[in-house]
Amino acid sequence: MLELTGVDVTVSGLKILDGVSMKVPAGSITGLIGPNGAGKTTAFNVVSGFVRANSGTVTFKGKSINHVKTHQLAKLGISRTLQAVGLFPTLTVLENVMLGATSRNKAGILSESLALPWVDKEQRVIRQKSVEILRRFTLDSVMDAMPGELPYPTQKKVALARALVSEPDLLLLDEPAGGVGAEEIRELSALLQQLTPECTVLLVEHHMELVMEVCDLIWVLDAGKIIASGTPAQIRSNQDVLTAYLGEAEVS
Repeated sequence: MLELTGVDVTVSGLKILDGVSMKVPAGSITGLIGPNGAGKTTAFNVVSGFVRANSGTVTFKGKSINHVKTHQLAKLGISRTLQAVGLFPTLTVLENVMLGATSRNKAGILSESLALPWVDKEQRVIRQKSVEILRRFTLDSVMDAMPGELPYPTQKKVALARALVSEPDLLLLDEPAGGVGAEEIRELSALLQQLTPECTVLLVEHHMELVMEVCDLIWVLDAGKIIASGTPAQIRSNQDVLTAYLGEAEVS
């Protein structure tokens, strides 16, 4: 589904990514982990179009997306969440989720501005899809609330619902467990495991318990280089990974 080949990123003379090559199999949950400063977010941002690689290629479904703009991702079938929730504070929960689907709609800005007849029908479809996913996430009771009225873990669920409403082929999750408690992490784990194989997931996460529970394949970055890949069981026993995490986190 997604492949990085020989990706280099240098910023102000400092090499952040050094020949990074990794694959994300279709229908899988693939994790990208590593100590603080390893380059995980940079790799994620290269895929998302926020950062341009100095060299190397990124392919999605066999086609290069090296020069894709961030706003074009949804039309390609890629959705992502941010470390911060990124919700619009002046829009309701339902309106925020609906925005996740509008980037793939067919009407376009001109059609909407002219109030052409098919626009209303498309908006009704988007609304219905958004309501359905909010119900799936048990968020239907807060559809009319403003994000600022909700606890942070609930806002994270809304952001995930918004990313999924467009029915992406590839979902990029940037630390979805950050700032939430054990109960919410268990709920997140169950939700993620329900997404595949219809949706492919690339997960950047510090919470090792979640990574080890949900991921089919894990890639490990350290100092901008891939040092290991494998199943959770293989990663747990990999000496290079244990060394990289010494003093950072226990891989268990």
